[in-house]
Amino acid sequence: MKSRTKFLLTLITFAGLGGGAVVHTTSFPKRGVPGTPVEMTPQRELLAEALREHLRHQTVGIGQRQAARDGASWALIDFITSECQNAGFEPEVLDYSADGRIHQNIIAEKPGRTSDILLIGAHYDAYGRSPSAAASASGTAALIEVMKRVSDTPTDRTLRFAFFSTGEAPYRGTEDMGSRHYAKLCKERNDPLREVLILDSFAHFSSQAAPQNFYFPWSLAFPKTGDFVAVVGDIGQRSLVEQTLAAWSRASDVPARGLAIASWLARIRGGDQDAFAAEGFRAVLLTDTGVNRFEDIRSRSDTFDRIDYLGYAAAVEGLGAMVLELAGR
Repeated sequence: MKSRTKFLLTLITFAGLGGGAVVHTTSFPKRGVPGTPVEMTPQRELLAEALREHLRHQTVGIGQRQAARDGASWALIDFITSECQNAGFEPEVLDYSADGRIHQNIIAEKPGRTSDILLIGAHYDAYGRSPSAAASASGTAALIEVMKRVSDTPTDRTLRFAFFSTGEAPYRGTEDMGSRHYAKLCKERNDPLREVLILDSFAHFSSQAAPQNFYFPWSLAFPKTGDFVAVVGDIGQRSLVEQTLAAWSRASDVPARGLAIASWLARIRGGDQDAFAAEGFRAVLLTDTGVNRFEDIRSRSDTFDRIDYLGYAAAVEGLGAMVLELAGR
């Protein structure tokens, strides 16, 4: 009898701890009701077409973009720099060495009324022979379209857009990541980066065809429909997760949820946000949750024709509005 009581008390204790962990890591402002159909507007339709062309061009027109095999793709660098210029920016291409090769980070900046910097970044290289439409091309396309939307709007904070190379294997989580090289440079220069927002897999937002899965017990705290933006940070980034979600709630009608948890539990360890956090900067990830929503990510089936572009466009539209909200327009 005593052993049974002890077992039950132990079970209750672990259940309580687990429940407390879920509440602590997911108790953030919530935006929107997942499963609500995306409203079609002329602006979103045009943006959806532009995003589709961005991803088609990167994954089919340019094709192989694996940094480890042949270094950075000059065609892709030319594409990104050209798009930055078309948006009214003067991009800077920064060389760095990784694995005996020269790679390039691309940086574009819009000065604000103060020197404080809000950095938004994503890596542009692909995983192996995968088209990596969701894994990397989606973040690159989203950054380009956000740049177009904010270029003419005065803001308090300076906006800096960063496109990194060597973000995928075998570099992911190592000192050779483009984002790690750039974060170290920012630290050396004492750049006033107040917040860093990283995009990684920012493509799959569907109220109909994208089931959402998380590890138990966090699966109990998140919707089953995969049409929400997840703002994810390590435990130490909780305040930035909350700040980012609050700005998203004011700026967008797209559902959003927050998670502050150890990177390995969220299956996001080694991402570009960790590269900045390792150098002491406040950094979070904005994502469609990657493999938790789209199991073929980083495979040869990660193609541009498998994306719901209307949902993707709504998320990118929300991202642009949130950036202006955080930057103090």
